[in-house]
Amino acid sequence: MSDGVHGCRPGHPLLLARSYLSHHPRLRPAPVHFLHRLPLPPTPPMPYVRAFLPAPAASQARSVRDVPRCASTNATPVPPLPPRRPSNPTRRPRRQSARRIPPRVHAQNIHRPAVAGDLTAMQAAVRAAVTDGFTLSAVNYTIIANAHAEHGDPAHAFSVLSLMRSRNVSPTNVTLRVAIKACDVWKAAHPAVDALLTALTWAAQDTSDGPDERTWNLALRALARKSATPQMLTVLRWMRTGVTNCLPGVQQDDRENIPRPSACSYNTCLHALGRKGDFAEAIRLFAEILVRQHEGNDLHVDVVTYNSLLEMAVNSNRFAFPDGFGKTPEAVGANECDPSHFVHAITNSMLRHDVQTNITTETLILRLLTRKHSTPPDSGYIRSRMLQVLESADQNKYDIDKKYFDALIIAFGQATDIDGVASAFEGMISQGIRLDFLTVRALLQAAYHCADVQLAIRIIDACFDNDLQCDDRMYTTAIATCAKAKPPDPETAEFLLSQALARGTTWTSAMVNAAISSYEGNVSKAVDLWKKLRNCSDASSATVLEECCVYEALMRVCGRGSRPDFALRIFYAAKRASHVSPNTPESRAIFNSFMRGVRESNAEAGLNRNPLKRQYLRHLRTECGGLVDMNVPFERIRIKF
Repeated sequence: MSDGVHGCRPGHPLLLARSYLSHHPRLRPAPVHFLHRLPLPPTPPMPYVRAFLPAPAASQARSVRDVPRCASTNATPVPPLPPRRPSNPTRRPRRQSARRIPPRVHAQNIHRPAVAGDLTAMQAAVRAAVTDGFTLSAVNYTIIANAHAEHGDPAHAFSVLSLMRSRNVSPTNVTLRVAIKACDVWKAAHPAVDALLTALTWAAQDTSDGPDERTWNLALRALARKSATPQMLTVLRWMRTGVTNCLPGVQQDDRENIPRPSACSYNTCLHALGRKGDFAEAIRLFAEILVRQHEGNDLHVDVVTYNSLLEMAVNSNRFAFPDGFGKTPEAVGANECDPSHFVHAITNSMLRHDVQTNITTETLILRLLTRKHSTPPDSGYIRSRMLQVLESADQNKYDIDKKYFDALIIAFGQATDIDGVASAFEGMISQGIRLDFLTVRALLQAAYHCADVQLAIRIIDACFDNDLQCDDRMYTTAIATCAKAKPPDPETAEFLLSQALARGTTWTSAMVNAAISSYEGNVSKAVDLWKKLRNCSDASSATVLEECCVYEALMRVCGRGSRPDFALRIFYAAKRASHVSPNTPESRAIFNSFMRGVRESNAEAGLNRNPLKRQYLRHLRTECGGLVDMNVPFERIRIKF
């Protein structure tokens, strides 16, 4: 029989234990607290999570039925908690301090939009960083200036650098290179050069480790690209003296943070002077390098220095070299000389200073020997240098490029050595270099100098076989070769002219002039060709025949044939077509072309002996030049049109 507690029978061990505990004074169980009978509230969340959780619903409260049956319902109630003490109304509430953003985060917020090109977001990040008390470093200023420079706003880039200077932030290599980039972007030359010079002065006068020599050389190149030659030489003087003010009495210990100039610095200035054409200043600079080398400094001439001098001679109209190539800067004299003499002086100086040539040197020597208005080069000298280059290539000293073979073909062509042209072309093919437009033009130019019509035709056919579209310059050179040949070949010239039109090449005035000039003094056939070409189907090519230079070619043929009557008829035809007017530069150019043909054929004596031709010539001179010659009997001149 159960006693009603947990369904236990009388005499059960649990009932005996409970009876013993209930009668023991110290082991009597404590009454069950009334809070255990109440529904349990939900567990309160953490303080920073409480604001994001909803309040518990009424259905979630626990009922009395959920209390275990072992809990007693006759417990003594617990007194309520004392009320909370009211806060002091006069006390100022505690303010929670805002958490400060780390400097690394500010730097990232500035860098990311700067790289993406979002200047608006970058400026907002800079304002937020400055407001938070973040101090911009040299890297941050450089990133901001670089973003403005790449965005095409060099003025703001230099303003950022000036702000950096006003706040005594030391520049770095990258800072000055950003200034160089901004100088290149700035289209206005004068403000860009002034701003770059200001940045260089700031970098030189800074006491910390500033830009290195390579950065200063980049600044020299930037000034050279802006054609600021005086400013470039000023920066070179800063590097040479070590100070930017260049005041007298400056000691060696007073040098600013400027590196010493190297051969690269001088080579940059030499290249810029060569582009400008200041040959005397470049030679003086070259002599200064030799003097510093003789004094035992760590400055030596190299192959780039000599290549700069050769390129300067190729691009300029005069050749000069110092006497003995530099004893002192004062002893340098700029003496004009022949290109071959200049080449010999350069090569002898390179041997004296133990400087080895490279493929660029050989190419520039060939280009210098084949300049316009110079004597034809010596074929034996060119062949000897070619053999040296091929031997050096076999020894793997340097690789031969296509530019060298193009210059070699032109040099052999000007020397009228057709065998040398063939050997140069075979050497190019043996080196695995493919035929392209520049090589084709060089071959055609060589064929023109050699007056070899068959070679020109083979070159044009080779272009067609190699799927190379010949342009107007190629056809012009080939047609001019037909006109230069002895005797001329007008039939081939006319064939090439029709072939060019059939292959999609539009005629130019130079092509038509070359074809007309191939007839020499045969005026009637030249006029027939001109009339035939006017009836072509291509409208753009037909309009070329109405240009003034085409009439000049016809007048030149008339001069070679001593036919002033045809020349006067051609002038009247051009006048009726409203292409030429009397007493104009065009009309005088037409008359000069006629007289040029007369001088080429030595027909002046024949014109003076024939009275009728002399009258036509006087009338032509009057019509073209607007000259009034009262000795011309106009009534005796009968011209039939």
